[in-house]
Amino acid sequence: MKIWVMGFTLCLGCVLNAANIAVIGVGKVGLCLALALEQKGHNVLGVDVSAKYVDLLNRKELISPEPGVMDLLKTSQNFRATTSLKEGMEFSRLCFVLVPTAIGEEGYCLDIMTELLQNIASMQLSNKHIVICSTVLPGYNRNVVKELFKDQSGVAVSYTPPFIAQGSILNNFFYPDMVLLGVDSASAADELKDIYRVICDNHPYFAQMSVASAEIAKLALNSFVTAKIAFANLVGDIADKTYGADKYAIMKAIGQDSRIGAKYFTPGYGFGGPCFTRDNRKR
Repeated sequence: MKIWVMGFTLCLGCVLNAANIAVIGVGKVGLCLALALEQKGHNVLGVDVSAKYVDLLNRKELISPEPGVMDLLKTSQNFRATTSLKEGMEFSRLCFVLVPTAIGEEGYCLDIMTELLQNIASMQLSNKHIVICSTVLPGYNRNVVKELFKDQSGVAVSYTPPFIAQGSILNNFFYPDMVLLGVDSASAADELKDIYRVICDNHPYFAQMSVASAEIAKLALNSFVTAKIAFANLVGDIADKTYGADKYAIMKAIGQDSRIGAKYFTPGYGFGGPCFTRDNRKR
């Protein structure tokens, strides 16, 4: 049985199987994931470093430009936030991590992620499933994560980065084309599939693969999308300089070919934002 809440579907059966889930890093993307999980019936604890920000979340007074966030926050009953990483890790065996992995002076910067994982590893916890959702570089799990948790056999680490765009983050969580599952075991994959089947209001393709493969897949997909944007703008520039040419008609026609597709294939602004520009940087 399902009911509609503010345009989103709530599965009543999921409420009966509510789980405690921690989301570490409840910024733009992390908060959307936390609220999506809560809206689908789970008990969610968000962890963030800013006490002022956490207070705004707990008082449900956060002002957000992201569509749907303020509505879901105000009506949430099983979401709260804390500044205590220890509390977050003890709250649930399943912990989603969404902390910044931005560009530093020398390129990709994973310092925040690594420091966080070091702090988690120092707690010597057991029976934990840590799900990294922030974009990382190929080999990060093998070279850094496995080394940190090599003596903790009860800790599983997976990699499931979302594919979202600002202005439609909640919708991207509820209706994804694909869910990327970088996992090291069938049990980890099954647990994540169960969670995402509850979140998603559609039936996305579950791309299950090794963590190493997923690290490459995330960057490759983002890079391909930006290549489409850049190519569309290149053709658009040529059309603008050609008498009688209509760049929109040209790109619409090309996009009808199933080998190419029409998404992100319209002449316009160049790509920007923190993710696309970061993922195209030379490393």
